Amino acid sequence: MSSETPEAVNAAAERTRNTLVSSTPESGSKPAASMVPDPALTPASTQAIGEPAADFEICSPLAGIPVDELTDIVSAPYAPPPAGKEDRHHGIDFAFYRRGDYTSILGVVVQAAMESKVVMVLDDSFPYGNAIMFETVGTALPADIRDTLGIGEEESLYILYAHLSDPPTAALLENLPACEQVGYVGESGNAGVPHLHMETRIGPSGEVFKGMSYYITQATPDEHTNYIRWRTSGNFIHFDPFILYELHASSLLSGDADEVY
Repeated sequence: MSSETPEAVNAAAERTRNTLVSSTPESGSKPAASMVPDPALTPASTQAIGEPAADFEICSPLAGIPVDELTDIVSAPYAPPPAGKEDRHHGIDFAFYRRGDYTSILGVVVQAAMESKVVMVLDDSFPYGNAIMFETVGTALPADIRDTLGIGEEESLYILYAHLSDPPTAALLENLPACEQVGYVGESGNAGVPHLHMETRIGPSGEVFKGMSYYITQATPDEHTNYIRWRTSGNFIHFDPFILYELHASSLLSGDADEVY
């Protein structure tokens, strides 16, 4: 459990709400998938993680589904709970049936949203199932994105994908370029139906989670503690993932970033 006081948790949540309010939008084997396109993977960058990028690149979490079409396939939107609470929805779920050449989202390629380091790899751990978490340190983000999100000098942006079909293909602490394939959409963990769950949070830099689980008796004390710290402690402040894409779109208009994929 976190040692943070309720007052500290509420203060941290209020800080993020204040910085984000002006950007909140108004509105084993690969499973079978119908004509899933091969992702155009970006070559690995030679730039060290954490160095400011000359051109910042951000990708759709789903290969073949452009960023401007992601709002069409939201099955469960971001529904933030009160600070320190576990209920409601801390991220966004993407799902569809019979969309274009696809018969289902099951088996669609999942890819890293940006250049980042892998800081968690889960192998069928409830409730996230097969999952992966990425860290991009704040200094590697464009200044307008970093400042609008309120990311401090020793803070990072963390992105989590859950319910993959199989354990992620990337290794813990591996550095990945934007758009790198990391797995396929599945229904592992507490999924119910095939979908991709995506969370975005701001937290202290350099965190690595070597396990995370909750709601089951098999969860170890460390897995339980990691889940609470990630979800409700106030150390990692969640926000709507679409804010990240909206901020990047603004950077595109100013000529400070690359196109999204």
